[in-house]
Order: sequence, then structure tokens, then C-alpha cells
Amino acid sequence: MSSGSTRPLSLNDGTNQDAARPAAPTVSTHEGEPSMAQILAALVNTQALLANTLSRGPPTTSPVQVHSTSDTSSSISLFDGTPQQSAHEWITRVERIAALAHWMPSLTLATAASRFTGSAKDWHSAYGSQYDTWEQWKEALILQFKRKLTMQEFLELQTKRRLQSHETIVEYMYSKNAILNKAPYRLAEEERISLILSDIEDNTWTNPLAAQLCGTVTELIDRAALLDARRRTTVCAENDKKPSSSTASRGQGSNQRVLQESFTQQLVCLVQHQESDPLQGQLALLDQLQQTPCAT
Repeated sequence: MSSGSTRPLSLNDGTNQDAARPAAPTVSTHEGEPSMAQILAALVNTQALLANTLSRGPPTTSPVQVHSTSDTSSSISLFDGTPQQSAHEWITRVERIAALAHWMPSLTLATAASRFTGSAKDWHSAYGSQYDTWEQWKEALILQFKRKLTMQEFLELQTKRRLQSHETIVEYMYSKNAILNKAPYRLAEEERISLILSDIEDNTWTNPLAAQLCGTVTELIDRAALLDARRRTTVCAENDKKPSSSTASRGQGSNQRVLQESFTQQLVCLVQHQESDPLQGQLALLDQLQQTPCAT
């Protein structure tokens, strides 16, 4: 009967072989601690995120907006729109300060307009306020105030600047050279040096500087710095020799009192003489008045 018996199907036949395989070994860990596989997976994810971030380039940052303060805005010189000031140079200084202070273009425009006086202020009120962007506004400003000094205006302006007794030679040269920048054409270094030395009226300082044969204004200023100490000593010595105003006034007052006392005594004598002989007394009085100096 063995041939007629049927054999039961095995659970491991063909289709169910995976169920018979032994389970993969696992790493035993303490309760609450991650397994080694979890640690490696986290590390791989972190590296993938880092590589993705670097491939997109550096992160973009929004510009920092800085608000202007009174101290910062006052560093911009006033602009009145006259030919003595160059609009282009003034705009360049404004942009340099704005870059150092990290100003936004809108803040730069508002701060620059607040430093206007005279014709420039009137222009901004009538026309400049119509421009919304800094680039448009500055181009319109330069176009409006582009006129330079005429040669006659320049010569009159630079001639007025002379070396003063209260300032150093170096201070004078820096100020004079700044005025020479306003010339209607570019001056050569030799022309600048000649104009600077021409307005130092005391030959005590002009001759040593001219003898140096400097090639640039910078070299001339370096030589002038050596003369400043000597010049300060000379000016102080001259001031010490001058009598003070109080001493001079006391001397003048004393002389006036002496003249007045002498004149009074002479008048008394003449009046007494007039009482005895009226005619002779009047003649003598007139003669004395003509000879007596006026007290001032």
C-alpha cells in the first residue's frame, strides 16, 4: 500500500524557500543606544547633505542696511552749487563715505541731499526730488552743476589765498594746492609750485624753498615742514618785542595828562595877564593856542 500512499507537501518547496533561511545576525546594543548601522546611515546622510550644499555655491546673504547718524552725515561737506565746488568730486566723496558706512542707495541719496545749500538746495527742491534712484539723481546733479571757473575767476580766487602769520607753511600749502585743483585746466607741477611760492610774501621763507628745486608739490611740502619750526620761533620772538596794547594805552594816557596840565597852567597865567591888560591878554592867548599841540 506504500505505492498508493501520498506524500505531504513540504513547506520548504520551491516558493517558500525564503521562510526557511535563517535570519540575518543583528548587533546587540544596549537599550537606548543606536546601532552601528544607524550610525553609519546618519553619517552617509550628513555627507550627502554637505555635498549638496557645497555644489549649490556659497549661501547668498542680504545686504545689511545701515541707518545714518548725525556724526556720519556731517562728514559730507556742504555743497552750494557754485563753480568753486566740483559736483563730480563732491559725488565721489559721497560715494566713498557711503561705501565705508554700508549705506543703501536710497539712504545715500537722502543723506547727500541733506547737505545742500544755496542753488543746489533750490535745484533739489524743484527738480532733484523727482529722481527715485541714486544713479539717476547723481547724473542729473553733475549735469546741472558742471560749469567750471573761468580763468579770470580762478586767478582771482587763488590770489586771495596767501600765507597768514597764524598758520604754518604746510597748512598754507595744503589749502593753496586744493584751490589750484579748481583751475579750468590741469596745472603742471611746476605751475603749482610757482603759484604756491608766489603768495608767500616773506622772502625769508620763499628763497630757501625755491632753492630746493622740488619736482612735485609733495616734495615742496616736505621741505616746508623743516622750515615751520624755525618760522614759529621767529614769529614768537617778534610778538615778544611788540608792546602790549594795555602798555601802549597807558603811555598815551600819561602823555595826554601832561599836556592837559601844562595847557591848563598856561591858560591860568594868560587869564591873569588879561585882567591887567585886556588887549594884550587876548593876543597872547591866541598866540599860545596856536603854539600848543592838540592832545589826542
